[in-house]
Amino acid sequence: MIPKELIPNTNATPDGGSISFLAIWRAIRRSRLLVLAIAAGAVLVAGLLTVKQRKIYRSSSMLVIDPAPSRPLGADVATVVDAAGSYWNNREYYETELRVISSSSVLQEVVRRLNLDHDSAFLENLPVSTSPKQANVPLDLAAAILVGRLAVEPVKNSRLVVVHLEDANPGRAQRVLSTLVDSFMDQNIDQALASANSSGEWLGKQLETLKEELEKNEIELYNFKKSNNILSLSLDDQSNMLRSEMGELNTRATQVRARIESVSARQKQLEQIDLDDPSQLPVSELLGSGALQSIRSRYLGARAAHQAQLALGRGEQHPQVLALAGEEALVKQEMLQEIRNIQNALTHDLEATRQEAAGLMGLFKAAEQRALGVNLLEIDYRRKEREKVNTERLYNLVLERSKEGELTRMMRFNNLRVVEPASSPRGPVRPSLPTNLAAGLALGALLGIALAVIRDLLDRSVKSAESVEQLGVPFLGALPEVGDKNADRRNGYYGEGSRPTRRPKNPASLGRPELITHLQPASGMAEASRAIRTSIRFSSADRPYRVLLVTSAVPSEGKTTVACCVAISMAQAGQRTLILDCDLRRPRLHKVFGAGRDRGTTDAILDPSTLENSVVPTEIENLWLLPAGSHAPNPADLINSESFGKFLDEVRARFDCVVLDSPPMLPVTDATIMSTRVDGTVLVIRSGKTSRDSAGKALRMLRDVGGNVAGAILNGMREGRHGGYDYSYYGDPAPNAAAESPAT
Repeated sequence: MIPKELIPNTNATPDGGSISFLAIWRAIRRSRLLVLAIAAGAVLVAGLLTVKQRKIYRSSSMLVIDPAPSRPLGADVATVVDAAGSYWNNREYYETELRVISSSSVLQEVVRRLNLDHDSAFLENLPVSTSPKQANVPLDLAAAILVGRLAVEPVKNSRLVVVHLEDANPGRAQRVLSTLVDSFMDQNIDQALASANSSGEWLGKQLETLKEELEKNEIELYNFKKSNNILSLSLDDQSNMLRSEMGELNTRATQVRARIESVSARQKQLEQIDLDDPSQLPVSELLGSGALQSIRSRYLGARAAHQAQLALGRGEQHPQVLALAGEEALVKQEMLQEIRNIQNALTHDLEATRQEAAGLMGLFKAAEQRALGVNLLEIDYRRKEREKVNTERLYNLVLERSKEGELTRMMRFNNLRVVEPASSPRGPVRPSLPTNLAAGLALGALLGIALAVIRDLLDRSVKSAESVEQLGVPFLGALPEVGDKNADRRNGYYGEGSRPTRRPKNPASLGRPELITHLQPASGMAEASRAIRTSIRFSSADRPYRVLLVTSAVPSEGKTTVACCVAISMAQAGQRTLILDCDLRRPRLHKVFGAGRDRGTTDAILDPSTLENSVVPTEIENLWLLPAGSHAPNPADLINSESFGKFLDEVRARFDCVVLDSPPMLPVTDATIMSTRVDGTVLVIRSGKTSRDSAGKALRMLRDVGGNVAGAILNGMREGRHGGYDYSYYGDPAPNAAAESPAT
């Protein structure tokens, strides 16, 4: 048997499974005429439709969308159209502008300007030669028709955008596109101006409100300063003056308190003077009073003189001593009186100083109260001043923006610029004859391929080795179709040209295609027969098939040809082979080998003694023929008899290999009965003709009666068809070449 891995796999079966490219290719090859016819028809239809189609012209215009237009007054003053920002803001702006170009507002403005809603030529997209008629459609409907002919294409990695308009009239296409671009640019600047005017009106109202509020705040601040006697000096200056005054008062009060302490200390010192000896005075008092110092000096002199007289021994009553004592006492009284005067002066001075200190503290408290009042006034003042400053700042800001808005409205700079105006179409863009023909060819080819594949999938016939094996029977091999010119040319029947150069013993032309294996031993048919012989041998190596039945499911499957090829290949291998014609209803083997049918199988079954004389030697070495013989009235009963079994035993004993050619199985039961008497049965299947149902039913019949199915042979395979084989590898055959050696 041929190894499975050497069998081409199509994977295209009606029973399911995937469809491989190889299966599709084979389906295309089998139905190539259909595919070509459909493709040619599609090309023809595409050409006719192209000729009849209306010619469409395209006008194009290129614009620049700049989110940051020129600023003649500097970067601080925006223009009427200003969209500069981040990358994502710019991207959104571009996308928005692309949508606005084809928006209904722009398109309706174009329709109004050109009166397209009353132009039937535009509405029906009529060419130049057609006379327009008066029409009247809604504005939005005309805009919808216009948007269907419009295409907006942004140029990648740039700020450019190309606008296309298609129309059957080239002039109208250019005119409409030019108007559309103008309308888009006008609407862009008009919308920006409307927005600027709206913002200007709002700024004007806010400016009036802020002006009134600022004047109100200024009046309130003036009244507050007037009612609180606040000079034009700032409160900070007043606070500093009060702080300086309080500091000076505090200094003077400290000085006064220090003087009080000084005076109090002098009083205490004077109060400690000994009245009996007032000469012991503080040095500070002596240094501060010249009179006291003079009186003390006099007192000390008088006391010294008095003591001197007493020291001379004069008594107390001595007149001179008494005079000196009186003088001492008088000076002492004068000195004490001066001390008392100083004490009284200190007392008055201390009282005055204390009053001065109290006055200074009163002034300090009053300044402190005035400072606290200024702080409270400062809080209210700061609040009112802050309201006034904030209002003034807002007023100035709004005033500045209002002035900038007026300048902005005066600068009608557009951020849209036309790079290329609407072009005049030079030729139609649709229909394109080459494109349509190519599309028709592609669609036709795809349709043809699809029909070919569907046709192949719907085909229930057995076409390949895989199909055979899916029936559950071993695949023994395939025989090429007899009369295939391609195979004949490769097998040596024709030369390289288109006309036959030599046709030596062409079996098909001689009416004996069954003998190709013998007459052309180097042909593909002969090689395929030898491959089948090898498969039969290896399919049952331990118990070789001695008696082999060749049959088919339905007539015209080529079973007689297969039986001859198998028998000839067995004989060429050196085996004594008998080919037995058991098709008792329509025998053909005697015609193939040119023998008579007076005696044969029927006679040998009924009378075994006639077997010896009924076997006819053929022109092929080691091959004998037993024709069908006399006509049998009931072949099925004859084959089912015991005599047929004994007949088979007899021929089995005489020959190494016996090949039985039988009638088809489904019409009659002869082959079914014979399958129970032979060693193996070979089912012949016609490639592309025998249906799976017929082959499956025949195999079920064989298995039901217990027949041994050796395998199936696929007959009538075209070269390269359904995974067929090419045996031209073995070279050109010689017309009278000898059969190859029996070795397999």
